[in-house]
Amino acid sequence: MSDLDLAVYAARLGIAVPGVVDLPALQRLHQAHVGAIAFENLDVQWRRTIRIDVASVCAKLLGGARGGYCFEQNTLFREVLRARGVAVTAREARVRAGATSRRARTHMTLAVIIDGAAYLCDVGFGAYTPLQPVPLNGEPSRQHGWVYRVVPEGSLLVLQWQRDGAWQDLYAIEPGEPGDIDFEMANWYTCTWPDSGFVQTMTAQRATPAVRYTLRNYTLTEDSRDASFVRTLRREEIVPVLRGVFGLDVPDGAKFRALDSDA
Repeated sequence: MSDLDLAVYAARLGIAVPGVVDLPALQRLHQAHVGAIAFENLDVQWRRTIRIDVASVCAKLLGGARGGYCFEQNTLFREVLRARGVAVTAREARVRAGATSRRARTHMTLAVIIDGAAYLCDVGFGAYTPLQPVPLNGEPSRQHGWVYRVVPEGSLLVLQWQRDGAWQDLYAIEPGEPGDIDFEMANWYTCTWPDSGFVQTMTAQRATPAVRYTLRNYTLTEDSRDASFVRTLRREEIVPVLRGVFGLDVPDGAKFRALDSDA
């Protein structure tokens, strides 16, 4: 596969891609995408180059049962929206969730205009990702019990979600529209820098309306609206979980650089 095929994309999501994308259609597509195509970094773990041109992204995410991380996921979603005439621009962001210091601009997200209103779309933030678009005007967005908002902070826009009765920052969006080369640089840094979290940690994540699943090395977390369940997997459970929980095509005997000394 070398180009975007909307029929293949629709089959992967299990819903049709309408000819005209209004807000309800955008909400359906966004939620279906994050539920069907897992966030994962297995190619990094297998020491493969991550390519984020449209042809490579379509070949990987639509050519088989694989997912990807933000640069891949949001490139695909951007192209789907562009194919339907939606005004969409990519934006750079600095992740704040779990951060103890200022991080580099290593996250790609999307700004979308629908019926004259601006929304944040992001199908590539793993288990924390919004299920649906979030208004960029500061209005809270309740999504199956999860609540998000985007608030200004100087020249930045900050995505937050509500946890334990308080708003928590997820990432800060930089002003302006970067060029493709900026995402190429960020992608190279993310997938090759020895201290990158994606190099040091094998991960797969998937968000649904009821449960958010996160696998980081041996730790599997199932986070619902009411409770979190955490368990430590045995090494022999890793591949079956990647296949069963995250729907990924992983070969028998697969090794991962974060888990196996000989990988």
